[in-house]
Amino acid sequence: MLSSGVSKRKIARALHISRNTVDKYATGKPEHLVQRTSKAFAGVHSFQSEIISLLEQGYCKKEICQYLSSLGYTGKLTQFYDYCHFLTDEGLISTPILLNRNELIDSGAKQKYHYVTRQQIFRSIWSDQDTIPDSDWKILHEHYPIINVVVECIRDFRSLFDSKDQTDLEVFIAKYKDSSYKVISRFSLSLQKDFAPVCQAVISSYSNGFVEGVNNKLKMIKRVGYGRSSLNLLKAKMILSSFFDP
Repeated sequence: MLSSGVSKRKIARALHISRNTVDKYATGKPEHLVQRTSKAFAGVHSFQSEIISLLEQGYCKKEICQYLSSLGYTGKLTQFYDYCHFLTDEGLISTPILLNRNELIDSGAKQKYHYVTRQQIFRSIWSDQDTIPDSDWKILHEHYPIINVVVECIRDFRSLFDSKDQTDLEVFIAKYKDSSYKVISRFSLSLQKDFAPVCQAVISSYSNGFVEGVNNKLKMIKRVGYGRSSLNLLKAKMILSSFFDP
């Protein structure tokens, strides 16, 4: 642009940079000006071999940065990311892709991961469906031991409604109230706090589900009126709805 006669002021205005920056690039070599200096990576450069090795094994950058922090790295995550990009630009590392079942291959494409969602885990535990492969279950049980306790707790709780025995309920509460996992211990203590109604729900064959259903239906009819119905009209609607029950 300078060689074509454009002034530095117009160049700075067109590129949204200062005139000092225009002078710097006009008098120096651009490839040297944009080159990253080793000073910017002084804190992380000493871990170059560990970074390359872990990246080639498929570890994500955030995990590697946390690991380097335990080895004495005091820099920030942004600096670490910039250094990884620098290594990639220099051709020292290639981008690994984590494909199905943790299979690593070297490629320049984006990373693709095989993962299990929380919804799949909840559905598999609660409904006892085999929606998750055994290999994934093995990894989940190894990394999250609480899953084993949750599965056992759900099965024991459901068995209470089959046995309908108060003693089994007391055994269940005593078993899980001192659990090392707070979520499970709180659930057990809440059952102990409301022991009488919970016990009736377990041992009795009667349920207030029908009453709750009727109550919910009446509230729905009331809300449909948006507060404009009189008491007589509301009563007529409720009586009329009872004739159309399936």
